[in-house]
Amino acid sequence: MALVKLDDLSALQLRFTEAGIKQSYVQWVKLEKQLSLAEQLQCLRYVSMEPNPLPKIKERIQNHTIPSKIPERQR
Repeated sequence: MALVKLDDLSALQLRFTEAGIKQSYVQWVKLEKQLSLAEQLQCLRYVSMEPNPLPKIKERIQNHTIPSKIPERQR
């Protein structure tokens, strides 16, 4: 079984994993339909290897939603 790192997961996979951990069934099923089985298994592998994945996943989701670069002023 290959090691899966947090950086390996897409934003959609992160939201899917968060919904699963929080037991948000409706959201989880909705996201499940958008991911392949391989992508879902990647999420499961990450969660199974990480002792406390939820805080790291939440932080990563927040980083995905906040623009990483502030536009520079035009001269």
